[in-house]
Amino acid sequence: MNILERLRQRAASSLQHIVLPEGDDPRTVVAAAICVQQKIARITLLGSEETIRSGAQNAGANLEGVEVIDHRKASDFDKMASYYYDLRRAKGMMADEARSALADPLYYGNLMVRMGRADGSV
Repeated sequence: MNILERLRQRAASSLQHIVLPEGDDPRTVVAAAICVQQKIARITLLGSEETIRSGAQNAGANLEGVEVIDHRKASDFDKMASYYYDLRRAKGMMADEARSALADPLYYGNLMVRMGRADGSV
């Protein structure tokens, strides 16, 4: 068994929930589909659902089992922005700055990890 096979086997044994914030990138979409199909991880892609699904179709990737969240339109966006504001207000962050920061999928994905909604963000 080579090193890649051992890594796949190890990842599959714990099946972590991973957030991929750059869901608008077709390479990320293909990687997400592979990870779910091979049962390496549970995957959430962040970004425009329309762009992600279009990219998957163009790449021939099956997104069955992949969660897609348009973080800017997420039902919990305000709750997450409030949580982020509470974390950063002592450092001078304003509430509107917290909302602006979470419009960036990297911030949103990392906050999902911080809140225990995902095991990691790549």
